[in-house]
Amino acid sequence: MMAVTVTFFYYVFLWMVLVSTWSGWLDDLLRQAGLTRGVVYLWSAGSALTVPLHVTVDGWRIGVGFYLAPFLAAWVLWARLRDADPLYGLAAALLVGMMRTLLLILLARDPVLAVLPPEWLVPLAIGALAAVVAPYAWQWLPVTLLAYGVSEPLWRWWLSAQANVRVIGDQAYADGLSVALMTAILAAGVVRTARRGISRGLRWKRTS
Repeated sequence: MMAVTVTFFYYVFLWMVLVSTWSGWLDDLLRQAGLTRGVVYLWSAGSALTVPLHVTVDGWRIGVGFYLAPFLAAWVLWARLRDADPLYGLAAALLVGMMRTLLLILLARDPVLAVLPPEWLVPLAIGALAAVVAPYAWQWLPVTLLAYGVSEPLWRWWLSAQANVRVIGDQAYADGLSVALMTAILAAGVVRTARRGISRGLRWKRTS
């Protein structure tokens, strides 16, 4: 059974992916994964076309473009990235995913703890954490995607027991994932710059 839902924020994110790929900004990541720009264009188009769709499995509604497409992209990227420690990266994604689940449950139980609305606080925190724990510069992308993909069923399972909501990968998920990925992009740049500065400082100290 399929139904239709629409969001615009996720479309904006997909457009950013297309522009970043076309401009060459993602070339390092694609080179490490052995992928071409055409693959990204095809994935983005497929994600955009399937965003309005969801499948129903055993009473659970699962978003095709919102959940399945990003989760599949995460596994493909992770399997193909070169010079990567797959176990460390998987552990990092699981750690970030568990943090997302725990943070969502904590804020649902005690909303007073939120310094920002949860729909902003959680993705901002998760995106920053993914950029910090990712083992290599460009692996914030699969780490964030995997973390969200792994944590979403756990969070929704807890939520279904509280409010009988049986949805995995809805508009809120897509918006949160988009914010988390954009936060991870910025945080990864800050982390990379800081690491380079520390490395140069240590080399200067040794030579002085």
